[in-house]
Amino acid sequence: MQDFIRSMEIFKAIDSKMMDDLLQFLQRVEVKKGSYLLKKNDSMNKIYIIEKGLIASYGILRGQKMFTSFRKEEEIIIYHNSLFYECRSDQFYVAIEDSVIYTLDRTLVARLVVEYRAMGTIFYGLILKSSNLLLQDHINMLRVIDRTQRYRKFIETNADIAKRIPTKYIASFLDTSFEYLIRIKKALARKLK
Repeated sequence: MQDFIRSMEIFKAIDSKMMDDLLQFLQRVEVKKGSYLLKKNDSMNKIYIIEKGLIASYGILRGQKMFTSFRKEEEIIIYHNSLFYECRSDQFYVAIEDSVIYTLDRTLVARLVVEYRAMGTIFYGLILKSSNLLLQDHINMLRVIDRTQRYRKFIETNADIAKRIPTKYIASFLDTSFEYLIRIKKALARKLK
């Protein structure tokens, strides 16, 4: 655990005492494919750091799963409303591969932030990166880009994980049907030949 956490870019700048305190609070959890980290209406009172695997988030729209994000190794899942205000989640977070994650309880985050100003800066930065910016990019993509361009953009920005995500999840994320996405993939494959 120590080597993995220390190697993460966001934690490289913190001093050894701060790192030791962070490491003592982290809990390692193995999550099987199909298991939920969080369900709708649960209070998200933890930060999740992914060491191995892939975690997807989705909501339910018109009775269908609507995928909103895919998080991979060395990414962090943090939902600011639940973390700081004890709100209920409007999303589900599910492992789509066997995964290894580290959790940090919200009360321990508060302790670290009070004790170390730099830790507050790190967590604030994570919240901005994890929540608002990714969500806004996704919303903009769905509003102004056609389905073929959405798929191309998805592949460009997620090349390292695209083959690991089931096509039906990608279709949901791109707000298109599974069948239409298959047609897009076939048409793009023909153009590459």
